[in-house]
Amino acid sequence: MKKLNILVLFILLMQSCQIYQPVSISEIKTGKTYELTLLNGQRFETRCQRVNENSIFVEITENIMELPKSKIDKAKRKKTSVLRLAGGLTLATVGAVLLINSADKEVYQLPVKE
Repeated sequence: MKKLNILVLFILLMQSCQIYQPVSISEIKTGKTYELTLLNGQRFETRCQRVNENSIFVEITENIMELPKSKIDKAKRKKTSVLRLAGGLTLATVGAVLLINSADKEVYQLPVKE
């Protein structure tokens, strides 16, 4: 039962290591990954290729598309949560140590040749 609880906690922690942090449209930078919501309600995740004063250039299905800043409603930057990632890795390490320590020692012993 203890092993199952650790496994469930590990899965929950690792599932949410990626978070989206809201940013203003003027803060969009080249090379970062964003979730953009347009004024018509369309939402997509993309990587910013280039930015100028009136538009941004994003990569969509391996094509670079110019997107006017005036058509963007919201922007969120994809970010890795260091705290959640560290917690998940710590939990995985503790779980592995507990599994190894509680394992049957006889199963892992090599047979002795006489």
